[in-house]
Amino acid sequence: MGDIKIKALNKTYRGKNSVTDILAFPGEDNFLGELIIDLAQIRRQAKRFSPSFQDELIFILVHGLLHLVGYDDKSIKGKKKMIDLGKTFINEKLKPSFKK
Repeated sequence: MGDIKIKALNKTYRGKNSVTDILAFPGEDNFLGELIIDLAQIRRQAKRFSPSFQDELIFILVHGLLHLVGYDDKSIKGKKKMIDLGKTFINEKLKPSFKK
């Protein structure tokens, strides 16, 4: 999804008139939910926050999944917790499988 579409969704569902990297929409019953990702935004963020586009995409995907299972980053404490959980999950669970 591109900047224009994700900005419109962000405004409609979160009241924020800005581009965002990911939107998480929780599901019901056996459906975990839906993640909408703006790859252009992730590419821009990767230049500032990550060693590569792939690393930033993985981090944002894990962040979105944490939202779907009930975490939120509305407070500074919540945001720090989500960042720490995301990094821990990636480093302990995902990164070993990426090594060749």
